[in-house]
Amino acid sequence: MNKKILGDFQTPLHLAKQIVSRLNDDGFHWARVLEPTCGMGNFIQAIIEAELPVEAIIGIEIQANYVQQALRLITLSDTRIQILNQDIFASDLRQWHTQDPLLILGNPPWITNSEQGAKNGDNLPTKSNFKQLAGLDALTGKSNFDVAEYIWIKLLHDFKHTDTTIALLCKTSVARNVLRYCHDAHIGIRDARMYRIDSQKWFAASVDACLFVLSLTDEHPDYAIDVFANLSAQSPESQIGFVDKTLVANIDTYHATRLIAGRSPIEWRQGIKHDAAMVMELHRKDNRWCNKAGESVDVEDAYIYPLLKSSDLQAHKSSLPTRGVIVTQQYIGEDTHRLQESAPRLWRYLNHHAEILDARKSSIYTNKPRFSIFGVGDYTFAQHKVVVSGFYKQALFVPVMPVDGKPVLCDDTCYLLPCKSALEAIVLAAALNHTLTQRFIRSIIFTDAKRPITKTLLSSINLEALIEHIPLNELQDCIDSLPLIIGTHSTTIRVGEDHTQLLNDLFAVEKRLL
Repeated sequence: MNKKILGDFQTPLHLAKQIVSRLNDDGFHWARVLEPTCGMGNFIQAIIEAELPVEAIIGIEIQANYVQQALRLITLSDTRIQILNQDIFASDLRQWHTQDPLLILGNPPWITNSEQGAKNGDNLPTKSNFKQLAGLDALTGKSNFDVAEYIWIKLLHDFKHTDTTIALLCKTSVARNVLRYCHDAHIGIRDARMYRIDSQKWFAASVDACLFVLSLTDEHPDYAIDVFANLSAQSPESQIGFVDKTLVANIDTYHATRLIAGRSPIEWRQGIKHDAAMVMELHRKDNRWCNKAGESVDVEDAYIYPLLKSSDLQAHKSSLPTRGVIVTQQYIGEDTHRLQESAPRLWRYLNHHAEILDARKSSIYTNKPRFSIFGVGDYTFAQHKVVVSGFYKQALFVPVMPVDGKPVLCDDTCYLLPCKSALEAIVLAAALNHTLTQRFIRSIIFTDAKRPITKTLLSSINLEALIEHIPLNELQDCIDSLPLIIGTHSTTIRVGEDHTQLLNDLFAVEKRLL
C-alpha cells in the first residue's frame, strides 16, 4: 500500500529511543505497552533495549510487510510481545483493560481524511461527523481532520477510566485539537506535556510536530499543557491551556494582557471572496487593466476597485494598490442579471469566462445568482478601514484610505475593520500595533495554524479597553511610526491628552456591536 496514502512516517530508531528515555526520566512507569500503529516496530525495539520492567508489549499494524519486520523482534526467550496484523479502526482495544498501568506509545499517520480520500486510500475510520459539527462547519472544511486525531479520540474513549498514559508523535495542531476535545467532552487528563520535534530532521516534513503526552484520570483533571522546546529541555518554555473557556497559547502572557480581552465594539469582516482569480483579479499594464492570463480587460470602470492581498500588507512597499478586482454585487445574493443592462461590457466579459466562473467548486455558490461573489456588503465599501492579513505569524495592522475616491478592497486572505473616518482607521491601527496588543495576540495565537489570525481572535480584542490602557504619548508614537498607510491621506493625526474625548471620537457616534 502506498506510503503517501497511509501518511506513513516511520519513526527512526534513534528518535524512538530518545522518546522512551525521556518518558522514563520523567517518572512514567508502566506494566504494559501498546503501540496502535507499530509499523516496523522501532518503538517496540526501543522499549526492549531500554530493559524496562514491562510485562507485555502489544503492537497493531495494518500493513503485512511491516508486521513481518516487527515479528523479527520476538525471540524465543521473550514471550511478552504480540504483533497483530489488524486495522486499528476495527480493533476493540478495550480487551487490554487491566488494573495495571498502560503506556500507549507510537506515531499514527500524518494525513487528513480529505487528503487520503483524494488519493483513494481506505486507511480511514467509518465515515462520520465524529466531532458533531453542525451545518456549515461540517460542509466547509472544519469536519476535515487528521487520521491521527481520530486515533487519539478512539484511544481516549477506549481507555477512559483506566490507568493509562498516551504518548504519540503528531502535529502540534492535532495535539491542540485533542486537548480541546478532552476539555469539551469532559475526558479527564493530567500531566499533559508537549515536546517539540524537529520534523524536518527526523521525517523530512515541513510541519510543526511534537511528542504529545497525557495521562487519563477520573479525579481533578488538568487541561494545561507544559510545552518543552525539545526532548532534552528540563523546564517548559510556556504553558498552553484554557482561560475563560478560551484555549490560549501562553497562559502567563494572557493573564498579563487580558485587560484588553473582551469583545470588539466594531465587527471584523473577511475580505471579498470570488474563487476565480484568473478572471476577477486584475493588474495594470501599459495603462490598461489585464487579467492573470494577460488578456486586456475592457469593462466599466465603476465595477473595478483597488485590491489588497496579504502579501501587499506585509511588503511595506507601496501606499497605492497595484491590483484591481471586479465586483459584481454590492451585497450577497444581489441579482447579477442587471449587469446585462447596466454594464454590458462587463456582462460580455463574464460570459466569455463563464466556464471558469461556473466551475467554482465551493458549495456557497450553489443556488446563488450567476457570477456571485461573497464577503461583500456595506462594510466592503467603507472608505476607511483597518486591514490585517490572516496568513502571517506577525499581525501588522494597516490603515487604508480611499484611492481616487474609491474604497480599497481586500481579498479573503485578509480581515477588515470598517471605520467611519481617517482618524478612527489610523488610531485603531496604531493601537493594534502597540506592544500591549501584540503581546496579547502572541498569547492566544498558534503560529503553526494555516491561518494564524482569525476573526475569532480579532473579535476578542476590546478596542475601547485597548485605547483606555495605552498611554496617549505611546499611542501618538505608534501613529507617527506606522510602517504603512494605504491610499490617499494628508491629515496629521494628533490624539491630544484626553482619553475620554478620544474614546468619544472613536466610539460614541455608534456602537457597531457584533
